[in-house]
Amino acid sequence: MAKMVYINVKHRLANVIILLICMLNASDKIVTVSAMHLARVEWIEYPGSLQTVIADQTLITEWRDLYTALDRVSGKQVNPLIFSVANTGSDPIVSIEIHIPYEGSKFKPVYFYLYETRVTDKDSKPVPGWWTQIIESDPFNKVRVFRFLSNEGVQPGNFLYFWMFFNGGPESGTYIFNVTTCDDGRFTGKVETYTHHLKLVLSSFPTSYQLIIYVTDGGTTDPSPGTYTRSMGEIVKVTALAKPNYKFVYWEINGSKIVSINPLNILMNASYILKACFELETYTLEIIVKTGGTTSPPPGIHNYQYGSSVNVTAVPLTNYRFDYWILDGLPTGSNNTITVLMNQNHVLEAIFVIINCTLKIESTVGGTTDPSPGTYTYNKDSNVTVSARPDSGYNFDHWILDGVDVGSDNPYTITMDSNHTLKAVFQITYNLTISTTVGGSTNPVPGTYQYPNGTNVSVTAIPEADYIFEHWEFDGRIVSSAHTYQVFMNMSHTLKAVFSPVPPLNVSISPLSASIVVGQLITFTSTVSGGKSPYTYQWYLNGTPFSSATTDSWTFRPNSKGTFYVYLTIVDSRNRSANSPTAKITVKAEPSPSNSLILILIGTSIGLIAALTGFISRKKKKVESPPLPEEFSVHKSVKPFSEEVYGQGETKPSSITKKDYLKNVDDAVFDYIVSHGGTISLSRAAAELGISMEELKASIERLKEKGLIE
Repeated sequence: MAKMVYINVKHRLANVIILLICMLNASDKIVTVSAMHLARVEWIEYPGSLQTVIADQTLITEWRDLYTALDRVSGKQVNPLIFSVANTGSDPIVSIEIHIPYEGSKFKPVYFYLYETRVTDKDSKPVPGWWTQIIESDPFNKVRVFRFLSNEGVQPGNFLYFWMFFNGGPESGTYIFNVTTCDDGRFTGKVETYTHHLKLVLSSFPTSYQLIIYVTDGGTTDPSPGTYTRSMGEIVKVTALAKPNYKFVYWEINGSKIVSINPLNILMNASYILKACFELETYTLEIIVKTGGTTSPPPGIHNYQYGSSVNVTAVPLTNYRFDYWILDGLPTGSNNTITVLMNQNHVLEAIFVIINCTLKIESTVGGTTDPSPGTYTYNKDSNVTVSARPDSGYNFDHWILDGVDVGSDNPYTITMDSNHTLKAVFQITYNLTISTTVGGSTNPVPGTYQYPNGTNVSVTAIPEADYIFEHWEFDGRIVSSAHTYQVFMNMSHTLKAVFSPVPPLNVSISPLSASIVVGQLITFTSTVSGGKSPYTYQWYLNGTPFSSATTDSWTFRPNSKGTFYVYLTIVDSRNRSANSPTAKITVKAEPSPSNSLILILIGTSIGLIAALTGFISRKKKKVESPPLPEEFSVHKSVKPFSEEVYGQGETKPSSITKKDYLKNVDDAVFDYIVSHGGTISLSRAAAELGISMEELKASIERLKEKGLIE
């Protein structure tokens, strides 16, 4: 792999600039140095047999930009040759021996005057601890062999530059240089030495050189462009002169851009082609935006060449618009894009303003607004609040925004996203005066209220404890006893809620006395007055509440003879209670002749007539022995047939099927069992129900299957 290194050595005044290219072939570690054009010194690989350099230690000859370092050498008319040694091995390189060239291939010794040696780092700073040992010289103090020596040496992984200053020797010719490096083996225990062979070619200096000067558009030079011949070592001063609106930029020497120093002093140590480069003068355009938008190109300072036309476009932000330009302090137009001619420095400012919207406020007769009706200007998307102010006798009704009813919120907030018209609508109002007597209040509470014409107002009476609502008085007239009354406001009105104390709670029942036989039905009814509804009812039999008797009437069927006492307890919504007078009922064991039969009407079918006929015929027979009792447990959730089917005034069927007949028989049997507390005599029950014993047993089985008895 080849490595190219540029080397530039500058001598003071009469000395020449030597520009070399050094190339390193890393595969075989042989250093090759060749010259560029106009160079006096040429390093060339020696064509003879060469020693191969192994990989752990490499000598790299490279020339560096030594302007700064050589300036520190004051007044010495010397020609330095510089090489670098890079240590890639493991032990320090402590000795570097230089064999001054043999001439050509004849190996004729050649001697040079060695004025000075130096050792520096990569920044051209001297490295202490190195000294020079002369190995071979002639009687005239010219040296041929010498060494750079150091105790510390070139450390592994580092490199140093070695300088040789000559002020005497052969002026031209071809010479062989040998450079031998040696480490001290302090780490590896093995001392290694390597020799590198280089060829040096020196040629004679010419006595004069040519200087060719030319320019680009925009200027000239002093001396003017042309071809000049100057003596070697002469310094030529060249000044670049720019035309109006142009400026000098830089010099080119031999096609390479160098410096922009003006004027330029050229040391004629070679022939040169010098070019003065000009370009149009550059002016600044400063673009300013304070608020509301931006520009393209963006705000800031921009550079443009003289004569350029620059287009700048204003870009407003949301809710802003571009208004006008200010160029160099003067208003310059309102087009969004402006063209600026760059014939000088300019300052351009874009002015943006917030977009405004108008709000027109109106009102009908009967009020005003805040702000008052009129046309107002607001920033776009700002929020504006408007309040309606009704006159006496009027009421604010609603807002109309751009022709649309938007409700009755007062105040009303509008977003100014465009131009708007807002109208406040007022209506004439009437007074509704609400009052009450002692004993209650209203909703709304008593007082005077204003309502727009045509409004329907609902007022509800709310009685206090121990009071009841009696009626409403509307404009002095009794109009309703319903708790809520609606007033249509077509004029001013008065409304009064009349309350009265709750009368004492009282209850009576009928009949208060009766004489019946066992199994005969008797119905009690009640009459309640006073208190506050709703009411709850509970009938008592012989002082014990009857569980299923909780309505305002009760039908009772005794299943044994004796005297029974019945009364009713009621409780109103205020938890006040009252008891009725007690009724006395006498129940006899046998029915009177006129009441020998208790008929259960279940239809008019032929089968029913036959059943009743059988019942009548069987009833005439005398029961000789007491009936055997049967006990049944009745399902508590099922009501007796007399209450559930016929106890509430239901209409009995006018015709019946066999299925309906059996159902009614089952209902009659179930009712009979319930009225006798679950213990009955089968024969007596059959006789009293007017059915056969087989029909009774079949009915009992059906009731068991239905889960009504156990």
